[in-house]
Amino acid sequence: MEKLKAYVYVIVSGLGLLAAVVFAALQWGNQSTFSAYGPTVSVRTIWLVLASAAGGLAFYWLCRLLARGGRILWRLRGEQARIAAEVQRQEKRAGGGSGPQKA
Repeated sequence: MEKLKAYVYVIVSGLGLLAAVVFAALQWGNQSTFSAYGPTVSVRTIWLVLASAAGGLAFYWLCRLLARGGRILWRLRGEQARIAAEVQRQEKRAGGGSGPQKA
């Protein structure tokens, strides 16, 4: 079953990559207009395609980095809660806490 899944991954990703290459090749000589908060500029469409691809990759990796950092923080928060609970249990066994004493 793993071999079939590997073939499906390779075929689907290969077709996607082929489509991207064909799309980029078809856009190679075309001109496009681009405007972002200023004057309209005429650029080759391939540069817009490549910039979009780079932005998409950067967005993907930043999302992965954010998720990884969130998992680390979640794990550390759980460890801190376990440590705090253990300290409270030990203080309770020792006969009270370190808080103010009432007379």
